[in-house]
Amino acid sequence: MATHHDQAICIRHWDFSDTSQTVGMFCRTTGIVRGIAKGARRERGAFSGGMDLLTMGELSWIEARSGDLCTLTSSLPTESWPALRTSPRANTGAWYVLECIGRMLEPHDPHPELFDGLVETFHGFARGDVEASMVRFLWSLLGETGFGPRIAAPDTEMCAFDPG
Repeated sequence: MATHHDQAICIRHWDFSDTSQTVGMFCRTTGIVRGIAKGARRERGAFSGGMDLLTMGELSWIEARSGDLCTLTSSLPTESWPALRTSPRANTGAWYVLECIGRMLEPHDPHPELFDGLVETFHGFARGDVEASMVRFLWSLLGETGFGPRIAAPDTEMCAFDPG
């Protein structure tokens, strides 16, 4: 069985047992990977006390022979955004973005540009630029998933959006 390595952001996690977690990770070159991190909640384990949402790291895993869950072997955190936990507006925006990713992308469908956009979005949230960062990311997500609007160039020089 091959071991895979990728940059990943934790988009979901829940306790599986006293020491293990089940997680959903958005990986740069692999897409969404769902797996079980056995012993993740142990202080001296390969996951340093558990996987944490809104944290980016280097992830390693072994693909499952059958079924949906792979076995995560290690995760080394490389970046977190403290403002996403301390600013209510940034926190709400980050949760919304993670929910959209989890609902709109299929497992193992890579979107490296979208991953890079998510990292930039979190940097924008940390700077306090929540609304503009979210709009840019959601526009990109819609385009990547085929739900983006088709805009024809009008005869005039001005374009406007009318939601009504």
